[in-house]
Amino acid sequence: MASENQVHETADEILADLPCGVVSTLTDGTIVRVNETFLNWTGLPSNVVDEGRRFQELLTVPGRIFYETHFAPLLLMQGGVKEVACQLKRVDKEPLHVLLNSMVVEGRGDLPRIIRTVVFDATDRFKYEQELRRARNESRQLAAIVNASTDAIVSAGLDGVVRTWNPGATRMFGYTEAEAVGHDVDDLIVPDDRKLERETKYRRVRAGETVIFSDTERHRKDGRLVPVEITATPMVDDHGRVIAASLMFRDISERKIAEEKQLLLMGELNHRVKNLLAVVQVVARQTASVSDAATFGNKLSDRLLGLAACQDLLVQTNWLGAELTELISAQLAHFSDMIGTRIFIDGPDIKVTPNVAQSLGMALHELATNAAKYGALSNSSGGVKISWQIRNDPDPRFAIQWVEHDGPLVEPPTKEGFGNKVLRRMVEASVKGEVSLDYAPDGLRWNLEAPLSDITAE
Repeated sequence: MASENQVHETADEILADLPCGVVSTLTDGTIVRVNETFLNWTGLPSNVVDEGRRFQELLTVPGRIFYETHFAPLLLMQGGVKEVACQLKRVDKEPLHVLLNSMVVEGRGDLPRIIRTVVFDATDRFKYEQELRRARNESRQLAAIVNASTDAIVSAGLDGVVRTWNPGATRMFGYTEAEAVGHDVDDLIVPDDRKLERETKYRRVRAGETVIFSDTERHRKDGRLVPVEITATPMVDDHGRVIAASLMFRDISERKIAEEKQLLLMGELNHRVKNLLAVVQVVARQTASVSDAATFGNKLSDRLLGLAACQDLLVQTNWLGAELTELISAQLAHFSDMIGTRIFIDGPDIKVTPNVAQSLGMALHELATNAAKYGALSNSSGGVKISWQIRNDPDPRFAIQWVEHDGPLVEPPTKEGFGNKVLRRMVEASVKGEVSLDYAPDGLRWNLEAPLSDITAE
């Protein structure tokens, strides 16, 4: 066993090899002693003590200001200061992040008081704190994005219990965060007929797979169904194990309406092409019934030009809005000589949006075509009244009616054809209104009501 003399080390040897810097200074900061570690860190010469340098001069500007205005006064007042972070200047190197721990040592006899400071390398701590701040900032930014998102963003455990619920989820489904967190997502928003679908795909999420429900439905607190697209992403821990799922719900109501409208428009195009020749035939027959041979050609030509103008309006998709009276006149251009005699138009000036103009125009065209083929305009005595009003009920609402009279006996259709789809479903979807269609024996009656704000272009 080694003797005490064999392992004897001097205090200076111990001080020199410490893994931290040690500096002794007078109360004004003048350096009187440093260890080897401190010299190696700073790159200062070993005779720094003889140069009369002050410790605060070795700090960067912010650290020096803090030392002189706060650190030194507090140190002298209470006798010690711990864990103060600052930067130590180094020769030809970037400043070193350090922690200072200082204490006042009273001098013996005539010796002056000194300040003994232990300097710890805080590089790793600084990097950790910097990374922690960055992670916190990213977390705050992510939280801000989640809170501001119009999509519903929800996290749920593998048991399906809701853990987080953003404001977008509240807007979409009607439940507040307090009402949703801690409850099973199935009980909150999954319809009974969709639970098997959800469980099947959720098993894939538990296996670590991101799953997209491109077209499904979830129900609101009030029971209404919302068409949604769902992206379900697994959430993993540090070991890569799936511990929860992130669910993003996007309301696709507008997309569904647009898709249905596109299908209807394609069907309308096909329907209109087939119907056009029939309309021309009706126009020719009606013109012949009220014209002599000398005027027949001119009248027929005028009506066909009006029909062509009507077709031009229908295929335009970039309208900035249309006056309702002009829209109706364009749709009835092939019956222009009946306007004021058998067709009466009455209503205030109103400019409708492009979407409303397109949908309403197709409905009016369908009504006019049916009236010419089967209804009040198919004989010599029937007539049509088209009128619209703006009502306060209590909010402003728009209403328009197509009323036929004195035509052939009306019989309701035995099945819903494409024309009825245009008159009902497409108009309701496009203008967010309600349509009624009455096949009264004395004449067809079609009525549309909708909020004025969804109708007007101004």
